[in-house]
Amino acid sequence: MMMKLESEMTEPVRRWMQSKGLMVREECATHGGICDLVGVLFNRQKVRRRLALKQRATIGSEFDVSLLAALPDSENSMGNTPREIMHKLGGFVSLEQVQATLDSLNRRRFVREQRGRYAKINGWMPLHRRIVAVELKLERIEEVVQQAINHTGFATESYIGLPLPIAKRLVRSDRIQRVVDSGVGVLGVEHENVTVLRRPGGGGDRAVPWMQMHMVERFWRMHQRQLSINGSTIDSGARVVPSPVNSEVTSSGKSSFSFLP
Repeated sequence: MMMKLESEMTEPVRRWMQSKGLMVREECATHGGICDLVGVLFNRQKVRRRLALKQRATIGSEFDVSLLAALPDSENSMGNTPREIMHKLGGFVSLEQVQATLDSLNRRRFVREQRGRYAKINGWMPLHRRIVAVELKLERIEEVVQQAINHTGFATESYIGLPLPIAKRLVRSDRIQRVVDSGVGVLGVEHENVTVLRRPGGGGDRAVPWMQMHMVERFWRMHQRQLSINGSTIDSGARVVPSPVNSEVTSSGKSSFSFLP
């Protein structure tokens, strides 16, 4: 039976994402709007490294993340002065704001200060293995494709999800070429199943590292809570639903994100 509401697609897609080991959030705010579903798979080895450095806190705001990403690694650099960092960021923020952010990051063990120069304490960036974005629509193909293209700014894989009959018509039509060229994948959604009709191609190449980092930080606190609940040392943090044969299949999380001034 054909789906009549976009909300009917959410649960099967979420289950499909979780079956791939992803921790999932719904209606995730991004710099380009709201993404229906975003899923993150953490890199366990890098999670161990971050925890070993006692960096259990979240990094902070979008500005905090972008500033940290701009710093050189402490292992191979003496670091930058606050004024150098301000210029790196384009001069859009004051020296006082840069210094306040550096002090905050230093207190939370993310940076090292030596003789007025700052470098990040790293060894784990990036923290993710995958960031998957899915935008759902019953129709309005051009609109959903553009939304999915916007999500390639942070996602390693960006998909559009359509009711299966409509998705099949799309992949047989001339319009599929724009989708493919944009690096966006296509999911066909049914009440109990999700079929991957086209996988994303090269979408991750368009991603901006600090935007990915900021998105993943939204999942970090949830990941830590899950570790506490499970009493586990390291886990992906996702509730995994067994995947049907051929992994073509079943399935169906909230947040906030805004661009730097």
